Amino acid sequence: MASKDGSDRRWPDFVMTIGDIKVFWEHAGMLTKNQYLMKHKKKLEWYQRQGLASQLIVSHEIDGLNTKKIRDVVSYLKEGKRVLKINCV
Repeated sequence: MASKDGSDRRWPDFVMTIGDIKVFWEHAGMLTKNQYLMKHKKKLEWYQRQGLASQLIVSHEIDGLNTKKIRDVVSYLKEGKRVLKINCV
């Protein structure tokens, strides 16, 4: 996916189209590793600069992967509901 000005590209882990809205899902699987964490922060900043932060879902495994919450988020999206913020997905 190209940035607004075309100077940069990012490849989200998952992209879903819900109605006419694209939802981007990034899975941050190694947040306990400092170098990965720094890259992840830059990726989040990129989404913010592109005006896509409201269309971004981020999951992680800090306290284990909560598959029920992930299924719930996917169900909400399939029903056309908006997911504003879910902790520890």
